[in-house]
Amino acid sequence: MVELDVHGMTKDQAKVEIEKFIARLSNEVKEVRIIHGFHTGSVLRESIQSTHFIRSKRIKRKKLTMNRGETIFELY
Repeated sequence: MVELDVHGMTKDQAKVEIEKFIARLSNEVKEVRIIHGFHTGSVLRESIQSTHFIRSKRIKRKKLTMNRGETIFELY
């Protein structure tokens, strides 16, 4: 699993970075951990976890974990 930390970014900055990051990944990568934080990053977290915010045909589903500061993207 690879990970991308978007702490401190605006939701628009994070959207661009996440979409570019996923587009550059090898097809062999099947999971990405997005670290967004949860104390001050509720807007960022909610945006990343929403259904249509991140546009990528590779995203199969988003998994929430016990760590509210991260979201796992399962990829095709």
